[in-house]
Amino acid sequence: MALLDTGKPFDQPWGFVVSLKDRKEDQVLFVYPTKEQPLEKMSSIEDVIESMQITRKAPTYKSWKELSRFGILLRTLGSVISPKHSNVGEINIKVDALRFLGSWFNISEDSEEAICIAFVLSGHCQQDIADSFLTVSRQISGAICSLQKASDYVRNQLSLIQRIHEAIDMEQSEGILRGNITPFEECLRESSMLQSLQRIFEDVFVHGNNVMYLDKHVQLNVCIRSHALLYCTLLPRTNTALQKMIDSIRPYHTLIFVDDERPTPDKHPLLLSFLEYYSPERSLEEIRVDMRCTMDQLMLFVHNLIQWGRAVISYPICLQNSYTIGEPSTVDLEDLAAYYNYLFPDPTRISKNGEIEKSVSTSILAEILEFLSPVVTLEEYFVNASRFHPRVANMETVIQLHVHIQLIEPSQAWLQGKAISKDLSPRVKTLIKNCHHLEEIFKKYILIACSNILAFPLSEPDLFEALGTLISLIPHFLQCSYIEKIIFETKVTRSSINRVIDLFQPLLFVFEIPATL
Repeated sequence: MALLDTGKPFDQPWGFVVSLKDRKEDQVLFVYPTKEQPLEKMSSIEDVIESMQITRKAPTYKSWKELSRFGILLRTLGSVISPKHSNVGEINIKVDALRFLGSWFNISEDSEEAICIAFVLSGHCQQDIADSFLTVSRQISGAICSLQKASDYVRNQLSLIQRIHEAIDMEQSEGILRGNITPFEECLRESSMLQSLQRIFEDVFVHGNNVMYLDKHVQLNVCIRSHALLYCTLLPRTNTALQKMIDSIRPYHTLIFVDDERPTPDKHPLLLSFLEYYSPERSLEEIRVDMRCTMDQLMLFVHNLIQWGRAVISYPICLQNSYTIGEPSTVDLEDLAAYYNYLFPDPTRISKNGEIEKSVSTSILAEILEFLSPVVTLEEYFVNASRFHPRVANMETVIQLHVHIQLIEPSQAWLQGKAISKDLSPRVKTLIKNCHHLEEIFKKYILIACSNILAFPLSEPDLFEALGTLISLIPHFLQCSYIEKIIFETKVTRSSINRVIDLFQPLLFVFEIPATL
């Protein structure tokens, strides 16, 4: 009977199948989940009967192979996913409303026995999802093959599984039917290989990624990127958007790891060095200098972390950055609040005067969001904030605002009664005159601004230094750039930029908008 499309999300796997192919037959060794799930509907007629609550006599089976999984008899499931030609290493087969995606590998070079690990997905899943699961299947097959060469791992596991099959087949041939009619649950209890596959499936299903060791020897990293990023409530949520993020990475960005814990260090020297110098307060350029590597080397490493759903690109956490509450996301705020209560069981109220008070709220998350509305700088709410800021940032519960600066004409009210002072030094006038990025009218405005500044208790050398900084930043102000980009490209310090803003305020429009990569 045909399996119906049940409306299950297209990117979520239904399960996986482990099958054995040899000279005699194509045999299903294992199916997960081990029992038929409610969504595995068999036919529209059965749905009608079930909806009418018609009592039917329970069917009787002489063998577990007479049962169906994913709408296919277990007796024939192995041949359905078996490749038509021996030289085909991958399968991508659509059966009714489902798609089987996996790879075959020979147990050994001189053996005709081959094992297939196939994931079951909706037949309407997107191509990038299908490609991701094919990649995961290839990775698993490669890891298992490595263990087979090292310790005859697959042969031992296969013998164990087949013994369980033979024992249950013998019992059922004698008319003995136990409550657990299939051998799958017992195989799962006894086989470490199947337990590893179960763990991979569950982690991919829930989190989108997994890092584990097969048989405590071979490290395996698998990831369904779009699902991993969706689980973390991070943008981007598609492979296209992910590639766009990767293309937008700049040395003044940094990483925020998705998990609370950083990736487990391995023997790779670049990873060890990166974790040694990494901090969300430091830019990739600052980390690169301490690592003593090229930016190309670091960028390649960063790309891998993002592609595998381990980290997201952000801007370095800085006390002068402004933050506010982010847009509503797909995350349920009640669930998120409960999770924060679990992470921070003794919430404390964060006050602007630096005093710490006992929270009267039911959730520390409520305190955080309350404090971030309206907009504040990180410095204003930094008391007791370092624990949770990276978390709320990578989940976009709070977002950073970028300070943009644009060169504008001063108001007529400010210009009224002001003129160019005769006390301006020749070098100040020459510096302004030689600025090729400015129109003549703006040169006049800057001369008036400098004349006005001299009325303050400010020396000519200090004015000349501030003016030099302004002139060097004019191209960026004309493009309405944001401070982080200006700092990286010009090497001008944040304090120097703030000084220019204070002195030449009538000519500069300073505003904040949500940061984008």
